[in-house]
Amino acid sequence: MAISFTGLGSGLAVSDIVDALVNSEQAPAESRLNTKEGKLTTDISAVGALKAALEKVQTSMEALGDSDNYQKRTASGNDDFISISSDKDAQPGSYNVKVDALAQAHKLSSPAFAADEAIGAGVITIGSGANSFSTVLSATNTLEDLRDQINNGPFTGSDSNDSVVATIVTSDTGQHLVLTSKETGEDNAITITVQDDDGNNTDTGGLSRLAYDVSDADPVNHTTNLTQVNAAQNAQITIDGTLTVSSNTNKFTNVIDGVDITAKKLHATDDDLSDISVTENNNNIQTGLNSFITSYNELLE
Repeated sequence: MAISFTGLGSGLAVSDIVDALVNSEQAPAESRLNTKEGKLTTDISAVGALKAALEKVQTSMEALGDSDNYQKRTASGNDDFISISSDKDAQPGSYNVKVDALAQAHKLSSPAFAADEAIGAGVITIGSGANSFSTVLSATNTLEDLRDQINNGPFTGSDSNDSVVATIVTSDTGQHLVLTSKETGEDNAITITVQDDDGNNTDTGGLSRLAYDVSDADPVNHTTNLTQVNAAQNAQITIDGTLTVSSNTNKFTNVIDGVDITAKKLHATDDDLSDISVTENNNNIQTGLNSFITSYNELLE
């Protein structure tokens, strides 16, 4: 729109007229821009919704194409004595299980010592499983000093204690050093050898009072100056009355194809055996089809 004025001294409110004219031109333009912005927002939302729907269809199709989803097995048999888990490798079948023994950590107890008694000088080496470490004792060290060195060091060289916990139990006769393996099973039995400053590493005097080693095949060579409180013991189960299986822990991994068994409690003579049943699980097929149908219908809406 063209605008012209014949003079500025006419008494007209020029500023007001200009503002009105500008607003009359601006309002339609703003309206058109707002309309375009609203349409663009709607289009973007529609594209986002379409993308989300397509992704759901793609996900459901991938699930339908995954053969693992159609090879699921369900294993049942959890009770007071065992717990079980299974994967797709489990084959349909039934089994009975008897828990013969539970895994146990090795525990040893020393003879009694007075609280302030020097236990002897030398080097003591303790082993359990694959771990072995040594620590040095002086002529003034007590049982409490040895406990602290076993748990926290210092150790010789680059040794570290990853396998044994030391505690002191005080009885009516004095203090006893109690060593317990951190891991269960026969492979984690504790051995204790000493290099006693008195020159005798296996007698019942000085540091050798703490020697315990039954690793030799010949019992004549065993040193048992500590008392065995709990033997290092494997867990053991019997499957179908004839197949015996042992483990360092109470878990038996893949002992039946695709089935893990954890022993929890011993079966007494008059207890019913635990029954395991592995069956096909086709629920995933129906679930996958339903998911695909739902996502496909949402895409068409």
